[in-house]
Amino acid sequence: GMQPFNGQIVNDNVMGMITELTQYKAELNAAVYHEIARFVKSSGICYECKYEHKFDLSVINFACESCGTVQYSTEIFLRLNQWQIWAKKIY
Repeated sequence: GMQPFNGQIVNDNVMGMITELTQYKAELNAAVYHEIARFVKSSGICYECKYEHKFDLSVINFACESCGTVQYSTEIFLRLNQWQIWAKKIY
């Protein structure tokens, strides 16, 4: 009979295909494709002074202990921090 699917194998294959398609589209459109490592810290980093805060993911907003900037730990700032990590590696 047929062997049952292993969910993790299927998930890995799908993520691999998405990654390959994204790389292909980036090259096709002369864009830069860069992967950020899986365990690179991107939340809790002050986008002004780069101070790394230690708190759990339930924290929604916080004031930086170093410079006092009020920040919101939302998807926008996570992406901003990832962009800065990426830009630091490129430039």
